[in-house]
Amino acid sequence: MIRIDLTTALAIYLFILVIGFLIIWLISNYTRKDKTSTSKENSIWQCAICTHIYVLDGDQDISRCPNCKSYNKKKGG
Repeated sequence: MIRIDLTTALAIYLFILVIGFLIIWLISNYTRKDKTSTSKENSIWQCAICTHIYVLDGDQDISRCPNCKSYNKKKGG
């Protein structure tokens, strides 16, 4: 049987506990990034006529407002 004193046993226990929490945090952070990343780019638009804010998929230069049906140009940027 291996004999260790109480402080060494507590140090080993805390070390294993911290490593476990670190692994759980890394796994959860990695899976959260996978869920939030999308292959499509979303663009936020604001209508120049009615100031309605809407989101469109993809990269477009001209969009149509779903509220007032007017056309909007993409601003430079």
